[in-house]
Amino acid sequence: MLKSPLINAQQLRVIITSYILNCTDAVVLGDAGGGKTSLVKDLCKYLDVHCHYLNMAIMSPIDDKGLPFIKHDDDGSWMIEAVPFNWPREDGKIHVWLCDEVTRSTPAVLNAMLGFTDSRQLGGYRAPKKSVFIFTGNHTSDKGYTLELDEAFRSRYSILFLEQTWQEWCERFLAEEEGESCIAAFHRYHRGDWFFDGDPANDEFQRCRARTWSRVSELLKQGLPNEFQEKAIISYVGTRAASAFKLFCTEIWGQLPDGDEILANPETALCPVDDLGKLAILATSVGRAVTPELMNNLVKYINRMPDEFAMIAITDAARLNPENKKTAAFTTWQAEHSDLLHN
Repeated sequence: MLKSPLINAQQLRVIITSYILNCTDAVVLGDAGGGKTSLVKDLCKYLDVHCHYLNMAIMSPIDDKGLPFIKHDDDGSWMIEAVPFNWPREDGKIHVWLCDEVTRSTPAVLNAMLGFTDSRQLGGYRAPKKSVFIFTGNHTSDKGYTLELDEAFRSRYSILFLEQTWQEWCERFLAEEEGESCIAAFHRYHRGDWFFDGDPANDEFQRCRARTWSRVSELLKQGLPNEFQEKAIISYVGTRAASAFKLFCTEIWGQLPDGDEILANPETALCPVDDLGKLAILATSVGRAVTPELMNNLVKYINRMPDEFAMIAITDAARLNPENKKTAAFTTWQAEHSDLLHN
């Protein structure tokens, strides 16, 4: 399949928002566990539009064509189709049909959906006028069964390829998922070395995906005893990644001051400008801990850091607590560093 240019999550949000508001159909492809489906769901929630979810991997043609049955209608028809009862009816509102796992469906299901999106009608059922179909799926190079989308399908839609970067994921993971800070710090410390690199032949990294690290975060919140927690983490990301994460937590993360300690003494707290890995950890800690009342102290601390790490801390602070952006300290720092914010 010829590929469109890769786009990042922020670019995808802008494009899909426009598509939803203007009822433009699209296909979003990317790595498994990269956040494609959750991104569309989150946008629907944010825009306050109905999201009708269809999992195409477990559908049959009857699911999206309706069950044929015999009935005599006034127009002389003897065969009509009864679509699922929960399909939306006309109400003047925007309806997003989120058709997930498009590359794991069957040709029969794909063809049925193609006819439906073309005509917006199945038998006696007509989709709401403001319907928009967003198909999501994995790359066809991904391991496991995937269906190559043919030209008849691809020529009808905007095809978008999401590139999931570890930097963007860390920001979203902390702000939107309320994920554990140590996991974001781990990836920032290793600069994405333990984040899935997109190589389908790399078995070790097949398990180190955005989705599995999110599951590890949920696991940490359960408070399992260490010996059981370690085995559970291995079950998600594999032995090597789990060992690297354990070493990081005990030998590095646990030995550095936390965000509260830094904010209490911003001018004297540890700031090792020659250790980029530790700077990434400290920026993550302080960005997570800051409150509007302590934004002055945050600015004092990040002014001691190289720009890259100051940006990590200030971005986390803004996304985790929007009230931080309303402070005079944030506004002043933003004005003084406008060149960083626009690059």
